[in-house]
Formats: sequence, structure tokens, C-alpha cells
Amino acid sequence: MELNKFEGLKNVDVSEGRAQMTFCANCKSCPAIDISAESNTVVVGGDDEGYTQFTKEQFKLFTDVVKSGAFDKFMAKECVCGQTSDPDGNCDGSHSNVCED
Repeated sequence: MELNKFEGLKNVDVSEGRAQMTFCANCKSCPAIDISAESNTVVVGGDDEGYTQFTKEQFKLFTDVVKSGAFDKFMAKECVCGQTSDPDGNCDGSHSNVCED
């Protein structure tokens, strides 16, 4: 999996002992993540919004919950049939019988 191909990420630097990336929508104050083999702490945040630190165990638990789909219902879905009235192309639910969950 090539991380640089994920839209919305920049400054992606993944090496054997460290991973850093910025979650960005083309602004100047985007949060970032920093995790390394040398520390038991994962740092998420930025200068404007502040920093949050997690233990690697806490961060793994969080990522497991995300991967399970627990937050999917809060995320916009792309409309698979193209008949949405949403200007961004997200499924508006008006024809949920043809849109994927």
C-alpha cells in the first residue's frame, strides 16, 4: 500500500523506525501524526489545535475500533448510482434502496 496515494495526506514519511504524515485539506494548520519504534507514545495534532498523546496500546485500540466500522455511519458516502441531490456527490439517502451502505 502506497501511502502517498491517499488523498488528503501530505508530508508522508514512513521508514523502518518511524512514520509521520500530515492530514491536510490544503490549509496551513493541519494535524499530523508521529509514531516511532523508539517511543511508546503516538502524537497526534498540530500547533493550532494542540497535541494529544496516546500510548501505542491506546492508539491500537482506537485504530481497531475505526477498522471495525464503528464510525462509518458518521462519514459521508459516495453515491454509487449518481442520482444524489447532494452537490458534493455524497449519498443523500433519497434513494437508499440503490446506494451501498
